[in-house]
Amino acid sequence: MLSALPPDEQPEVGPAQLAPNLRRQEVAFATKEPAGTLVVDTPNTYLYYVLGGGRAIRYGVRVGRDGFTWTGVQKFHARRDGPIGIRRRR
Repeated sequence: MLSALPPDEQPEVGPAQLAPNLRRQEVAFATKEPAGTLVVDTPNTYLYYVLGGGRAIRYGVRVGRDGFTWTGVQKFHARRDGPIGIRRRR
């Protein structure tokens, strides 16, 4: 896609690399939430996708002001996978 930019607007370097703590990684995660649940850890700016068996995939996220205004459990339906729960951790 970068090659579609005019030559004088193309960046001189490639895309920025994410800090290691923000990269997606599988981590140990003790929770009572069922597999498929998303847990937002607002203070630490992580999102966890619970895999079950004490494991989760952790993503570094940014949390805007609106992200601090809600608590508890929110449910939404993904188009492909069915219901997914989201729990905010404080």
